[in-house]
Amino acid sequence: GLPITFLLGFYVSLVVKRWWEQYCKLPWPDTVAIYLKGLVVGDPGEKRLVARMVRRTVIRYCLLAYILCIRQLSVKLKKRFPSMHELVKTGIVRSDEAGRIGEEESSDIFSSNWWMPLKWSVEILNKAKQEGLVTSAPGYSHMLGRLSEFRARLSEVATYVYLPVPLVYTQVVHLAVYVYFAVSLIGEQWI
Repeated sequence: GLPITFLLGFYVSLVVKRWWEQYCKLPWPDTVAIYLKGLVVGDPGEKRLVARMVRRTVIRYCLLAYILCIRQLSVKLKKRFPSMHELVKTGIVRSDEAGRIGEEESSDIFSSNWWMPLKWSVEILNKAKQEGLVTSAPGYSHMLGRLSEFRARLSEVATYVYLPVPLVYTQVVHLAVYVYFAVSLIGEQWI
């Protein structure tokens, strides 16, 4: 009983550990939103409205990148947003932006353009800085750092698909369980 328990315990702990690591690596847009709220501000009047649009657009792009990346891995998200058309309908992406990204039909994360909205976010923040909506240079630098961190964590989650649990582990566990039950079935019979 001990070897099979040990083997199954090892396998289950490996699978659960991978799942928990993936969950912990998922980025949250909250930090980016807090930095945006504190650093992208405008004077009362029209600049304040422009600053709000910059903040909303950057967060929208973060959510779009998140969806495009994670739907490659999540069946539920792929069902909710099977095509770019569905994303356009929800308002998370405009049709002209969807055209620039492409259809994203492939399930290959390396051929995906999920990172493009984050690149657009940096361009928007550069323009906002030039227009005087971001006045703190260190704050601007930290904000770009949070966007880079957001992208890096999405990349880390995406790579889990390409580094699955080695097949030999799964095969050994299946074989051990089948052999254990076969031996138990024969061994428990009364002759």
